[in-house]
Amino acid sequence: MLIKLFRFLIIALLSAIAGAAYGVLHDQITFSISPEYFTKFKFYQFGLIEEYNEHLFSARQGAVFVGIMATWWIGLLFGCILGLTSFFIPNKKVFVRIFKAIGTLLLITAICGSIGYLYAKYSHTTGNGYIPENLTDLKSYIIVGCMHNFSYAGGGLGLLISLYLLLRKKSQLAD
Repeated sequence: MLIKLFRFLIIALLSAIAGAAYGVLHDQITFSISPEYFTKFKFYQFGLIEEYNEHLFSARQGAVFVGIMATWWIGLLFGCILGLTSFFIPNKKVFVRIFKAIGTLLLITAICGSIGYLYAKYSHTTGNGYIPENLTDLKSYIIVGCMHNFSYAGGGLGLLISLYLLLRKKSQLAD
């Protein structure tokens, strides 16, 4: 049981790191599309605006902080869920299966974020969240907002699909 608990903790920790890494990469991409999304929304949301205004970090560095703060916890949560499934998989290949599940989850999340980009870019959406008054590029701001929202939805979908694939193969792992 101690080995399974250790395995659970490793999976949860690595998932939190994977979530944070995804957030950093995602936010570097979305920052390139709309820096205003960060400087006029996310920095306020995450309590970073004072530090940014005092020039303690650049806007792009701030996007790194936002990416970590916005996603590490969801990676941890998803890692705990995936880690719990590892209790029911007695095979030596459990880490391979779990890491494939994490990869699947991240891939689906990225695909959904890309769909969000396409949806916002080629539709007439006006956004469905906070829109600052003094934006210089409203369309890019809305695109990034959609990418973020679709990515969170993709994370949930990716978790469900990953769990299905992982548990579907449970009987194969019991050898």
